[in-house]
Amino acid sequence: MRLLIDGYSLVFELYLLAHCPAATCPMEWLHGGDYAEFAKHVNDFFGAFKQSNILLTVVFDGCTDPKKHSTFHVNMHIS
Repeated sequence: MRLLIDGYSLVFELYLLAHCPAATCPMEWLHGGDYAEFAKHVNDFFGAFKQSNILLTVVFDGCTDPKKHSTFHVNMHIS
């Protein structure tokens, strides 16, 4: 099974989970961040899907310029 994930939303959610799990805030973010702990949350997240044999594809895509909407829709139907 494959799952497509919006990358920016994922980063935001993982940050929230790492920053304030269960309404507590054990991680230090004010003085440089606790990157090792955040990395653990990221690895746990992806590891859970891997154990379930789910292949994740994370897409980091920005907004499209309104002038490019017609081209975007054409390309979306081609692929």
